[in-house]
Amino acid sequence: MRNSRLSAVAALALLVGCLLSPGGMQALHAQQKPLPVAYVISEIELTNPGAYAKGVPLATKALAASGQKRLASGDTTVPLAGEAPATRIVLPVLESLDAVKAGCTSPANVKARKVGNHYPRLRIFAVEGL
Repeated sequence: MRNSRLSAVAALALLVGCLLSPGGMQALHAQQKPLPVAYVISEIELTNPGAYAKGVPLATKALAASGQKRLASGDTTVPLAGEAPATRIVLPVLESLDAVKAGCTSPANVKARKVGNHYPRLRIFAVEGL
């Protein structure tokens, strides 16, 4: 009985040792499927560019704090099918849809939107990446 208990403890110690080795840790991490990234598409039609510009630095800082990486931002677009989009397009990427939700509801972003949201017509939505 005592020898079987020692064998079980030795087997468990061997298993734990393998899992904690670099190869074992890599195997454990490989089993975890990462969350897909999320893209936010913003169509912004400015109704008062000067007033809107006051909120932009606040929003940029707040969203950068949420992990946003801006991929595209500008006024120049080329329509490929249908009508041209609104005058300004912003396309950031975040680590997940949960990060998008957290960034949009953060106190800093809520404050920024109170300053700048009265002056554009906005269409903002997020989509999960592949």
